Amino acid sequence: MKGWKFAVATEVEIRKDPYLQNVKTLTRYARLAITHSLIARTNECLRNSPISIGELAIQLNPANPRLAEIEILGMAFHFQVAITIQNAPISRQMMVSRME
Repeated sequence: MKGWKFAVATEVEIRKDPYLQNVKTLTRYARLAITHSLIARTNECLRNSPISIGELAIQLNPANPRLAEIEILGMAFHFQVAITIQNAPISRQMMVSRME
């Protein structure tokens, strides 16, 4: 079969981990406009090491960290920052790092 491998997956198997829900969550932020200045400020905050979404949000916008969390998720959707969505549901404790 030309090197193709097929597998049958049930709905239970597909939905057993948080990946699908995380993809759906990030998709809500697909149309969010991400500015170059936001990306630059974010990369500056992440230059030394990954930090949690909550910590990054406070650094980006201390007056309104919830707005910054939305922007972070928008950047994650557009691959401007890296988060791991396969293992745990997206939360303020999830670590975010620079895209390399």
